[in-house]
Amino acid sequence: MKIFAKWLSWFKKPAPKQTPIGEILVSAGMITPEQLAVAVQLQKEKGGYLGDVITSMQLISPETLRTFLSLQKSIRNAAQTVNVNEGELLLGDILVKSGTITAHQLETAVAYQKEMGGYLGEALISTKCISKETLNMYLELQKAALIEGNRAQ
Repeated sequence: MKIFAKWLSWFKKPAPKQTPIGEILVSAGMITPEQLAVAVQLQKEKGGYLGDVITSMQLISPETLRTFLSLQKSIRNAAQTVNVNEGELLLGDILVKSGTITAHQLETAVAYQKEMGGYLGEALISTKCISKETLNMYLELQKAALIEGNRAQ
């Protein structure tokens, strides 16, 4: 399963820069590029963290911000620790290395996937290892990382 083929180049670079939270929120469809531009301008004028500005504008809730910041950190940690094997970077590896699921949960989901078919993400949800929201956030963060990786090339 080569879901992360383009993302691979991003993982091979030493100490990748963390994708800015504003870009992640735009990629995830949580805010628009226009809303991000306004938030960045407000941040320049008043200072503080961009995430705090975005929540003060009531574009997302503080809980949503905390979730995305946590996932941003998890993806960065996974980017520094995941081993690349023959040009593949697997969703399961990222979820385990980020601490989102355990190796045992991954094994259970893979067994379920082999029996039932479908995608690993669907198996992870069906076996109650992760929620649909968590899967979607990791996929959106993947998309943000792809954007960042393509910029670096």
